Amino acid sequence: MMKKRRSRELFFLVAFAMGGLSWAPAGCKATSSSGRSNTTSGGEARGEAREGPVARPAPDMGTAPARRAPRRAPRRASARAVSHAPLGALLGRYVDARGRVGYKRWMRSASDTKALARYLARLAAVDPSGMPRSEQKAFWINAYNANVLRGVMDKLAADSSFVVSRKGFAFFDEVRYKVAGQRLSLNEMENGVLRGDFGHKSLGKTPAPRLALIRGWHKGVGKVDPRIHFALVCASVGCPNLRAGAYRGVLLEAQLQADTTAYINDPTKGAGPKGISAIFSWFKKDFLAVGLPPRRFIAKYYKSDISKVRFSKEIKYSWDLNRQ
Repeated sequence: MMKKRRSRELFFLVAFAMGGLSWAPAGCKATSSSGRSNTTSGGEARGEAREGPVARPAPDMGTAPARRAPRRAPRRASARAVSHAPLGALLGRYVDARGRVGYKRWMRSASDTKALARYLARLAAVDPSGMPRSEQKAFWINAYNANVLRGVMDKLAADSSFVVSRKGFAFFDEVRYKVAGQRLSLNEMENGVLRGDFGHKSLGKTPAPRLALIRGWHKGVGKVDPRIHFALVCASVGCPNLRAGAYRGVLLEAQLQADTTAYINDPTKGAGPKGISAIFSWFKKDFLAVGLPPRRFIAKYYKSDISKVRFSKEIKYSWDLNRQ
């Protein structure tokens, strides 16, 4: 009995010396050197059975630091849609009712030139392949138009007389516009991604790896839709009027219908007594691809007497800059 009692006393002396327990009379709860009760959720002392200690308590290591919530990984761009609202706001501010652009006013606004740069950086970082088809088509139409605007303003900063037809339309072949993680030319966006015309001469020098990506993007957009020719704006007066807003997947069908109708019913550049637009000869294969030769396509959208349209003549296409 005496030997057992000495063992218990020795136990507490060792524990006390190690700082795990403070000395207390028999029958009291042992506490850690921090002063907090070493109890379980059931109220029993840790390391102490109902009739006395039976296990050596662990030394107090001090108060454990609060655990920090794990840091969230940066959110990746949505594969389902991209907001084109920033572009829409800019177009609403600088495009007038005739589809002309206030380039000089835009260039004088540091905040709005930066806003366009931020929007384009967004398009550069997003691969639209996982989006619904209408969103993909809207993405590429907006990418084309927004990069045309950016490119024209860059050129105007160096030469106020710039027009896109200069040097054999080299403007459209410059591989300088980053979209979906790749440097592309405007011709690659139009003739490759949106039209899928891989025999077009503008794609003749496109490297095979980039061409493979363009083919994949075209597959996501789907078969050529000739109405895109009335939405893509090449910064010239003869082009369709630039919409004072961005294209959106959910509205795309109505937007393309409206733009096609507006262009064809403009007798100064679409169709009328003076002739028809050169667009119908340049991209004739796109109209034939949907079973509508140019004459039938025009008839589908023309609101006046179709007999007054002079199909045998082309309206002279103006390459003057579409500036205000």
